[in-house]
Parts: sequence; structure tokens; C-alpha cells
Amino acid sequence: MRKFKLLINGKLVSGGARLDVINPATEEVLVEAPRADRAQLNEAIAAAKAAFPAWGTSGKGMRAKILESSPCVQGGVAPGPEIGRQYPINRPRSLVKIFSAAS
Repeated sequence: MRKFKLLINGKLVSGGARLDVINPATEEVLVEAPRADRAQLNEAIAAAKAAFPAWGTSGKGMRAKILESSPCVQGGVAPGPEIGRQYPINRPRSLVKIFSAAS
């Protein structure tokens, strides 16, 4: 299973905890997502507030370059479209139970 990290202030960090991302139709764990603790959340908010003025005045070409050079994109840690093909989400668990009971 791929391990994802948080991008906080330009650095990839492990979360303070992990969170299972579950397919609601099968209840299969698709991936473990990092979950920020309070300190990480505060650090991320502070970094975003500090970066916002420059980000807001940069053009879309510059923003695209910044995003493309992100450690998440370069390191392959961001989930791509393959996650949807690899783990198709069919129906919510509640509907699966209803249809299963009707069969």
C-alpha cells in the first residue's frame, strides 16, 4: 500500500496519525492517508497565510510551474487518476446492503 505524506511549508512530512480511506461499496481499505495533528495543522495554516499574498499576485503560468515542481508531484506521492481505475467505487455501503438484502 502506498504511503502518502503531508506537504507543509514546502516539506513532505508524515502525519501525526493515519486515516484509512475506505471503498464504501466493499469496505476495502484503499489507502492510508496522513492525518495532521494540531501542531501540523497550525504550521500549515501559518505557511498558507504567509504564501498567499505572493501566490495571489503571480500569474497562472507561474503557479503552474510551482505546482509542477512540488515535491508531491516530483516524488510521486500525490494520488493520480490511477487510484480511480485501481479501486473503482461502485455504490455506497448503505445501497450495497439494501441490494444484498433484496437478493
